[in-house]
Amino acid sequence: MPKKVRTYQENFIAAVKYYMAENNISHIKVASRKLNVGYMALYKIMNGTNGPSVEMCILLCKKAGFSANWLLLNKGEIYINDEESLSKIFTELKDLKHKLKIG
Repeated sequence: MPKKVRTYQENFIAAVKYYMAENNISHIKVASRKLNVGYMALYKIMNGTNGPSVEMCILLCKKAGFSANWLLLNKGEIYINDEESLSKIFTELKDLKHKLKIG
């Protein structure tokens, strides 16, 4: 049986849970403040009611150091170690956002 590939929404939820565990955060409200995102938006994403926006994914990558390749494409490591690579990925994400006319 083939291995199930996680969606970016599942990766986003996993990343937030990992971020919360790493930073000893026990409530989504605290995580939302630390990540500078709206509590209800994050709550609905974590509940599976809504999916994260591209902006939310970029913010999570910037604030918590997650790899956009891992988060959105299931490629590579969960964390990005190279600042130059991180900047390149954010530029590519912004270009993609512009092409898709999001936000």
